[in-house]
Amino acid sequence: MEKKLSENWIELSIGAISNVGSSKRIYKSEYVSEGVPFYRSKEIIDKSKGVNPKIELFIPFEKYQNLKFKFGSPNEGDILLTAVGTIGISYVVKDEGDFYFKDGNLIWFKDILKGINSDYLKFWLDSENGQKRLQAGSIGSNQRALTIREVKNVKFPLPPLPEQQRIVAKLDELFGHLDHLKTRLNDIPQILKNFRQAVLTQAVTGKLTKEWRKGKKLEEWEETTVGKFMIEVKNKMNPMESDATNYIGLEHLLKNGGVINKSTSEDLKSSKTVFKKGDVLYGKLRPYLNKHDVVTFDGVCSTDILVYRNDFEDSSYFFNYYLGTESFIQKANSESKGINLPRVSSKTINQFSITVPPKEEQTEIVKRVKFLFAKADAIESLYQSLKTKIDSLPQAILAKAFKGELVEQLPTDGDANELLEEIKRLRAAVVSKKKVTIQKMVKTKIKVDKVTTKGKTKVPVKAKVMAETIEPFGVEANSMWLHLKTNVGLKKFTIDQVELPPKYSYDRLKEELFELLDKCRTLEKGPRLVQSYTDDHISYQIKLK
Repeated sequence: MEKKLSENWIELSIGAISNVGSSKRIYKSEYVSEGVPFYRSKEIIDKSKGVNPKIELFIPFEKYQNLKFKFGSPNEGDILLTAVGTIGISYVVKDEGDFYFKDGNLIWFKDILKGINSDYLKFWLDSENGQKRLQAGSIGSNQRALTIREVKNVKFPLPPLPEQQRIVAKLDELFGHLDHLKTRLNDIPQILKNFRQAVLTQAVTGKLTKEWRKGKKLEEWEETTVGKFMIEVKNKMNPMESDATNYIGLEHLLKNGGVINKSTSEDLKSSKTVFKKGDVLYGKLRPYLNKHDVVTFDGVCSTDILVYRNDFEDSSYFFNYYLGTESFIQKANSESKGINLPRVSSKTINQFSITVPPKEEQTEIVKRVKFLFAKADAIESLYQSLKTKIDSLPQAILAKAFKGELVEQLPTDGDANELLEEIKRLRAAVVSKKKVTIQKMVKTKIKVDKVTTKGKTKVPVKAKVMAETIEPFGVEANSMWLHLKTNVGLKKFTIDQVELPPKYSYDRLKEELFELLDKCRTLEKGPRLVQSYTDDHISYQIKLK
């Protein structure tokens, strides 16, 4: 059960604070190698992780102009939400974007009202509660998807704007520390891998026990071959003719060495190699996987596993360390045969040279390697525990934030109910302006049609303005202003001055003008489209503010 809202907070639906929709579908046949970047869900997921995505699909510039003409592109502060497959990943647009996305793959929170911090909303969408509410409204069995209708109805907790801003600032600070800590932690597995490899290399080259040898009367290290140092076991057994026993397949040997899992051989039908406790098992298939270990029980193994034995137990461990060194792995891979399933033969391995210390030193080497590996294992265990805790911290922090417990609540912040009233006023004003605009446009069209029918023109036509020059606000709006002023000779035009190209309807022009007007109403500076009225007609003018 969710906790009651914090004092001075309210709960609103996403649809109440933004226009929720998606952009036009771009078909595969329309992609080109160069042009305007085409963003899909996977690129937005990368962006949400702070990764600069590799864009592989582009739209022709001329196609983009037509799309932008009608639909616009995401502006700074808008939110994009993945809606198919991996759903609920959000990204706040930081700059006016020249990009489009497939209809249905992404949902677009456009024109988020003043009083709503986009980063605050994104943090809530990322929270466990936010994800649960999004998932609850998703549809589909094999592949989940979000619908615009359901997303509009998703409700989220909202504090006054000053508190929203403090929450965002605090979350940015905390997550910045977490990211730094994660970066440091991510280095640990490679550090431990390098450490273990260094220990193995020093173990089989004598560097690990160099100081230990001083003052001791020991034999020199002997250079020999693997086949002389270790005995290759080739005894076979049919598991069906004996009691069920332990079975080791390649899938039971862990990559880069390590603990051996096992299964029973009761269902095996073909002959297998017999091994005993203390033997060394080595996977000869795909040597680069580095699969080997000293076995601690008796059993049988796959014929893709070589079995080596030495009566002296520490010699088996020393040989196992030798198998794990980078130099041996590289040599085994270079000698392997086959493209899809490369294998190295026992005959080849048996001819590899190996330098072996006296038994007393082998025992000391094994003792030291086990001690150092135990230290590394303890650090790795601590790392895994710490990583688990750190991975769970973001959701714990977000839960605290949206309970109103992360930052101080100040009396000067006001009440979110006041914000709600302002949101209602803004929404009502937008709806009212649209209605008035539509009514006046319709009346003007009727009057112009009547005048044309009678053969009279009340509005003088000074020049022709091509419809393609009327672009959504941005760089194109400035170009349009310059075009009207310098090439056409005017900054002001009416509907009947616009020459429509083929297959270009009056309704489409009207819709595009309405959208452009809506964009310009929120503009604080720069070129903008302005609508003015007279008794007989509506005029449009590009102004520089």
